Amino acid sequence: VYFYYPAKGGSQAFVNALLKKVKNIRCGESAVSVNYKKKQVETSSGTVIDYRNLVSTQPLPELLASMKDLPAPVADAAQRLNWNSVLCLNLGVRTARPAGETGCGNHWIYFPEKEYVFYRAGIYSNINPAMAPKGCSSFYIEISHRPGKKPGIKDILKKTREGLVKSAVLTDADSLEVVNALDIPCAYVIYDAHRKKALDVIQKFLLQHGIHSIGRYGAWKYSFMEESLIDGEATAHALARSKR
Repeated sequence: VYFYYPAKGGSQAFVNALLKKVKNIRCGESAVSVNYKKKQVETSSGTVIDYRNLVSTQPLPELLASMKDLPAPVADAAQRLNWNSVLCLNLGVRTARPAGETGCGNHWIYFPEKEYVFYRAGIYSNINPAMAPKGCSSFYIEISHRPGKKPGIKDILKKTREGLVKSAVLTDADSLEVVNALDIPCAYVIYDAHRKKALDVIQKFLLQHGIHSIGRYGAWKYSFMEESLIDGEATAHALARSKR
């Protein structure tokens, strides 16, 4: 399998390229409430925006939590959505090993064994040497947990380092120079017996009120970046056709 990845800027380069063709973007501002009856969105700055069609890519449970007076069947369906959260540790490691050889040169490794607190370790700098300065490597380490039960950083970092050394991804001589902990509340949708039925009820209600909940988190599915771009394009075409 081959992947094409930006030489510089990481995946943010894709976003920056799209931004060149988009105007009226509000950064550092989030939608805190959605009034589906009045078709209005209130942002974290207190601004109220009227809409005819609303496209949302935020996690579906968060969108529904921002809406008051949901019909009982929709509110009940929202309670049936299930997911796992992930704590992602982004690590900058100083190492004596040549560029691209950390973790035996792998791009990412899965750890199904219970002895490890993490389930996946990825090495950015093995994919692209530009992702770390000379003499260093960059990692992402993923630790899953149930919603609302985020593990303590100090303890989890200690166990993570021990596990990485034990699995030979790191050596005792490697030092952690940078640690960035990023918690992802809605990381993986759980495909249980309730998901499809609940999703059908929710999406039907949203579409009736001009709300298009799309993408990996909005459509409440397991998908990848390319599919999210396709979802966005398809929704844009559908909205354009509806104006004719």
